[in-house]
Amino acid sequence: MKRYDHRRTKEIKSQLFKRERWNADTIMNLLHLLVEKEPSLDKTVVEVVDSGFLCRVIDSEQVTDHSLDVMRNYLRDSKLLLLPIFASEHWSLLAYLGEEKTWYHCDSMGEMHSERVNFILARLHLLGIFNGLDEEQKRVSFHTLLKNQEGRDECGTYLVMYAMAFIYNIRSFSSKEKFQSSLEGELSKIGEDKRHEFLQRLEVELSLIGHK
Repeated sequence: MKRYDHRRTKEIKSQLFKRERWNADTIMNLLHLLVEKEPSLDKTVVEVVDSGFLCRVIDSEQVTDHSLDVMRNYLRDSKLLLLPIFASEHWSLLAYLGEEKTWYHCDSMGEMHSERVNFILARLHLLGIFNGLDEEQKRVSFHTLLKNQEGRDECGTYLVMYAMAFIYNIRSFSSKEKFQSSLEGELSKIGEDKRHEFLQRLEVELSLIGHK
């Protein structure tokens, strides 16, 4: 998997508290950072899919055979896939729990991306992304976990917070039921007050990286 780009630390840190939507570079780097900084996590079990891949899928653009092969390998081998979605000037998170063949969608604006997600999954089927996988991986179930943001530009922060909840819970995965219960508990804690705490922790983390 790609790794966190330390050269972008100063730029990412400068974006944290701005009243503007985070760009794709910031989102992807922070997701890679979350995976890398989790000491108890086998880094091979979590993969972050580049947001540009899903943008091409959404826009029905040409997707290379290599990209499709990489995605198939992720679906077959990973315990957790994190797929950031950017559409209609908004970020949400699509996640795939490999061991239970379950898709999750977390959107801080309620159901804003619901139709997009259904379209993405239908397009992945048409592109043959599930070819060569077992029948269980083709018959995925789907859960939508919703949380509402208060402002206009906080969607990127919420996406990264949702991803952190998935990463935290995949460490001790024992069953689908326990995972869902624990995950929903973590997600229920996410709100505007927790968002500010999260940004402050990120600022400290990025400051430490910047001095290494």
